[in-house]
Amino acid sequence: MSHEAVNAQTCPLCRAVHTYKLVVETKPDPDTALLSLKKRRRRFVGAFPCPTTGQSFKGSTTLLLTPGQRISGVKVAGVE
Repeated sequence: MSHEAVNAQTCPLCRAVHTYKLVVETKPDPDTALLSLKKRRRRFVGAFPCPTTGQSFKGSTTLLLTPGQRISGVKVAGVE
């Protein structure tokens, strides 16, 4: 499990900048372990809450994975 901080450039609901704390859960993926020694980029699309309005918006971010791992879940753990 890893923790990532993601900045929303401009919130589409209130036009402010927010920092989201994500918890990224991974599991071993032996099929990709030997393909490359470089980190891989994976796009995550999910609901991000706006702390100002209390509503959520659909957003995306790119996460880096180490070789031999697969994302099994992503949760928004907090927002500033």
